Amino acid sequence: MPPARKPRLRHVPVRLRVSIDPQRWRDTYGRGDEKGAALDEDVRRYVLDAIQQGTAAREGAIASVRRDGL
Repeated sequence: MPPARKPRLRHVPVRLRVSIDPQRWRDTYGRGDEKGAALDEDVRRYVLDAIQQGTAAREGAIASVRRDGL
């Protein structure tokens, strides 16, 4: 009997624009000293982590998530 084949994955590009209140973000999630690029990176990391740890990923429907270059 031949070995089981891995499922063929489909890659779906997704581009998001996330609007935040910088002060509320810093108050809730940030370190308080973040500005500009550091704040942007914090938001990007949060969104990526939310997808990686979401229900679809836990159930195996999302096999992997990565950030493409901006």
